[in-house]
Amino acid sequence: MASQAAMVGGGLLGATVIGLGSAYAAGAFTVTYDDFLDYANKNGFEYIGNKETSNVLEIKKLLDVEQNNSYRGLLKKHWGNMNANDLKETLNPKPTKTSGEVGTLFPDTGAISQSDEISKFVKGWCESKKDKTVGQDKKWTNESINKALDWEIFRDICLKSS
Repeated sequence: MASQAAMVGGGLLGATVIGLGSAYAAGAFTVTYDDFLDYANKNGFEYIGNKETSNVLEIKKLLDVEQNNSYRGLLKKHWGNMNANDLKETLNPKPTKTSGEVGTLFPDTGAISQSDEISKFVKGWCESKKDKTVGQDKKWTNESINKALDWEIFRDICLKSS
């Protein structure tokens, strides 16, 4: 009698393990995220828009005051992929090099002549991307979000590690 109970119990345990393994493989236990900001908040990032001060000022500080950081380099790297068409509102057009500028929009040292305009555009771009979803009735996963080009830009430009 005891051996029959052990066999039934063992069979139930085995079926449970197989069922859980199948559910895991099917993604039943995969962590999902609503949008870029949800992912950022749950993974130790701080959105620059969460500051008490305007995030335009936070971006301007990164550009002008903290010149030894890598923010200018990251902007230079991603600038070509930050499209003005992505903005929810077109109040802040994407700055470009002016004819009087020598070199680049993001010099390695010194002041940036268009830092106000750049900061406003970056703020608008970040605002438009923070709510990005993967699609209707779909959620981001770690794998899908890390493959998204917009996520890499959003992470580098709109977030700080907390």
